[in-house]
Amino acid sequence: MIVSLSNLLYKINLDEKDKKLLWKSFKGNKKFLSSIEMSRKEFEFSIIGTVNDALEHKYSSEKDCYDYNQPTEHGA
Repeated sequence: MIVSLSNLLYKINLDEKDKKLLWKSFKGNKKFLSSIEMSRKEFEFSIIGTVNDALEHKYSSEKDCYDYNQPTEHGA
């Protein structure tokens, strides 16, 4: 579920207000909750935080990879 939500929210900038609104929207969507086999009570805000952490790690990894592949001043 974390991976699915991370893929869904990839490259979307969310502030705290957006995260709270998104969480409430997911929490109120019975079809979504059924698809991830969770109850409203189980879908805690911490899930959005975990997704955000996963995305930040992904973005950091991408930046590191991009920086690593760039030529240096000495052509190495």
